[in-house]
Amino acid sequence: MCCCRATQVGGDLDIQQWTLILRAASAHRSYRHVYHDRYKAQNITDFLILRPEMPRSLNFCAQFVQQNLDLLADFYGRQQACQEAASQLLAMVENTSMEKIFSHGLHEFLTEFIARNNRVTDALSESYNFY
Repeated sequence: MCCCRATQVGGDLDIQQWTLILRAASAHRSYRHVYHDRYKAQNITDFLILRPEMPRSLNFCAQFVQQNLDLLADFYGRQQACQEAASQLLAMVENTSMEKIFSHGLHEFLTEFIARNNRVTDALSESYNFY
C-alpha cells in the first residue's frame, strides 16, 4: 500500500522536503535568484537537473565530465568508449524537459541517469587503466 496520496503531492510536507534538498545542495539562494515565485517541485527539479548554469545540476556535471574526457582524448590522440558513454549521459539531460521527466517518472529518470553515469565510470576505468 502506498503511503503517499495524490493530495499530498505538492502539499506543505512535499514542499518542505524539496526545500531541504535545495539546502542540502547549497542551492537555496541561487534557486531564489532564478525563480522568484514560491517553491515548486518542478522548478526545483529543473534547477537541480537541467540548468546548465547551476554548478551542482546534473546537466552542468555531465558537461564538465564530457569536456574533461574530450581533453583526455585530445591528449592521447584518440577517442575511447568513455567519451561515447559521456556523450550519451550528456544527451540524456540536454535532450529532455521537466515535462518529459515528470511524465516518464522522476525516479525512473534519476535511476537511468545513475546507470548511465556508472557506464561512464566503468568505461573510463577500462579506457585509461595503465596498471
